[in-house]
Amino acid sequence: MTDARTLFTLDALPAPGTNATVTARINADHPILQGHFPGRPVVPGVCLTDLAVRVCSALLGAEHRIAKARSIKFLMPVQPASGELTIIASVQPGEAGIRAEARIDAGGSTAMKLTAELAPAN
Repeated sequence: MTDARTLFTLDALPAPGTNATVTARINADHPILQGHFPGRPVVPGVCLTDLAVRVCSALLGAEHRIAKARSIKFLMPVQPASGELTIIASVQPGEAGIRAEARIDAGGSTAMKLTAELAPAN
């Protein structure tokens, strides 16, 4: 089984807090991209979502999962050649846990937006 978390190399995860901006690079040779889609690879949306949740989890100081997705929007495909991604994330108390918001930019354009309630992963 291929580990999707190795699809991205993050400069550093943020320290616990309420917001952060993180830079990640796409591993263009990752096996996930060979099957999504052959000959014209794009980064899978679920991998972008996982990346956003990883950054939000770092802000919370522990691994979290999406308990309720309020909004997940994929605004453009992310090509492996995009190279660098910018993740802007924030967390705050919400209705049923932690409200997380994240945006992933690629090549100067917004590729994905997430608004969700997070819960501890355990």
